[in-house]
Amino acid sequence: MPSYDFEVDLPALTKAAESVGVAVETSTKTFVADFMPTEAALGHAVVWGAVCEFMDRWQLGTEAMTADVEEISSRLTKVAGKYVQFEEQGSARLKGSVGQLPSVPRPGV
Repeated sequence: MPSYDFEVDLPALTKAAESVGVAVETSTKTFVADFMPTEAALGHAVVWGAVCEFMDRWQLGTEAMTADVEEISSRLTKVAGKYVQFEEQGSARLKGSVGQLPSVPRPGV
């Protein structure tokens, strides 16, 4: 019979959400044009036109990827929050049941 027990590494999940958020923040401050040569450096209008087209496509792809990664960060944060809430509720239930447990005599005590 398969085991359905699992454990969530909450600090790792939280760290992943934070790291992804930092990556998104960093990517919004950087533009593709920052990595490309200038028109003067290329020295040819046709080459510059091709580079501009490439930069536009690269920027669109980067923005789409950033939006996806931002969604990943948001979902990881929500999942971590749900696990924290679940652990807090479970801990509260266990604390409340301690007084209801019967006393079990231990031999030799």
